[in-house]
Amino acid sequence: MEEYGVVVCPKCKMARAIRLGQKATTCTRCGKKFEVKGRVVYRARDAREAAIAVAEINKKLMSR
Repeated sequence: MEEYGVVVCPKCKMARAIRLGQKATTCTRCGKKFEVKGRVVYRARDAREAAIAVAEINKKLMSR
């Protein structure tokens, strides 16, 4: 079973889900490519849990 994590883009501050084990990702909002090491803010057991976490984190980030 694959595990997922949630990372936040350092440029636009949008959260997104990734598969744990990835070394880098590209933000789907602004296109910024960044390393994920040290940036995982949430770990999830499955994709559904990760999607829920992304929604909650983005909601919190947008209310700032």
